[in-house]
Amino acid sequence: MSKVSSKVRSLAWFAQAAAPAALACLFPACGSSSDGGGGGAAGSAGRAGSAGSSAGESATAGDGNKAGAGDTGGSSGSGTTAGAGGAAQGGADTVAGAGGSVAHGGASSIDYGNPTVPEAKWTNITNNLANMASECGNVGGIFPSPYLDLLLVGVARQGLWSSADGGATYKKIGTTGDMILNRTIMLVWDPSDTKTFWESGIYGFENPFTDGVFKTTDNGASFKGYAALATIQSHNDSVSIDFSDPARKTMIAGGHEQTDVLFRSTDAGATWTDIGKSLVASHGFCTATLVLDSKTMLVGCAAGYSGKAGGILRSSNGGDAWTEVSSKGVFGQPLWAADGTIYWSGEGGGMYASTDQGKTFSAVADQNTAGAVRPIELPDGSIASIAQKTLKLSTDKGKTWQAIGSALPWDPTGISYSPFRRAFYAWHFDCGVVVPADSLQRYGFDFKK
Repeated sequence: MSKVSSKVRSLAWFAQAAAPAALACLFPACGSSSDGGGGGAAGSAGRAGSAGSSAGESATAGDGNKAGAGDTGGSSGSGTTAGAGGAAQGGADTVAGAGGSVAHGGASSIDYGNPTVPEAKWTNITNNLANMASECGNVGGIFPSPYLDLLLVGVARQGLWSSADGGATYKKIGTTGDMILNRTIMLVWDPSDTKTFWESGIYGFENPFTDGVFKTTDNGASFKGYAALATIQSHNDSVSIDFSDPARKTMIAGGHEQTDVLFRSTDAGATWTDIGKSLVASHGFCTATLVLDSKTMLVGCAAGYSGKAGGILRSSNGGDAWTEVSSKGVFGQPLWAADGTIYWSGEGGGMYASTDQGKTFSAVADQNTAGAVRPIELPDGSIASIAQKTLKLSTDKGKTWQAIGSALPWDPTGISYSPFRRAFYAWHFDCGVVVPADSLQRYGFDFKK
């Protein structure tokens, strides 16, 4: 299928997999036992990307986790390149995939080849994951790797599964090390190490217990959980890392459907502190995190059923204090695009954008236009989202949007895109105890045409 625009940026383009979950009140059972989780994060040119998703839950408002037990109720892993403030590394091209862009000094862009484009219609690719034993929030998302022709799928209580054949078959990964049993929310890839990425998820405190944030340095063969964080909470919508620091010391992790909760590490995850009391107290579920550098951070807040306000908060002192920069509720992780623009889906639909590193935001779409899931960016800079179950594409930074193809058979939880496969992916979950047989769908679309 031909695209609205074929303009391709020569250096820094970005493709972002992922989508959000409704933190609250975006699903029919608002505030009930089947509310959804938070979403994924984005990278951009010279920044590491992340993939986000959502996961459902089977607990009512008020459930949470502290040291493995319930307490109070209820991405984007992205960062700047070495240097700070979003400036790209000198002379560096960007290699990117559907999971986010990855900067390599002097490296050439990844060759995605010239694959056969799948049919331009929504096609079920759940295949051998269908009816797999799981729980509410069974499918956490489908995340294309930035580096390889590889799809990763999160299944609640079953960990991560990979496909090297476009979704025809899936194989379990992470079979050694610490086991991932949570409901995957997002993945974040390292910009300088193709074998390193992070996973975050919710309901790790269920029996058997598992951590809320994990890291792999061998491309998913094994994972190591952040035990110091899990002793405080294993219930994390997001994790975001300062990629401007080669040591990756500064990390921020959100909670899930909780107020006044936010976790910070300044020693690469060895220790964590809850800095939630530094957030603006009048705000609801502030669980979506975006680290721009070690001092500059954004947190997205959804009103949900918290009884408090939604909005976007910004810190310029490493999270010690926060200021409201938008009074509009948002959900899921933001997209930090290749040109530096930050896009955020509005609570209830629509979209907001910032061109000044999150100091101000303005509307670029209403609920009928885009924003039903978190936005993603294709390699040519186009922005994609969903409205009324239909793909929407903008080639002019959200000024106009065009519908692509027919409607999905269900309201999607999120979308992603693989330039290796020339295809969009969408997913949804339910609160059953098995993976829905139609939970993963593919739509052929060549970003080069």
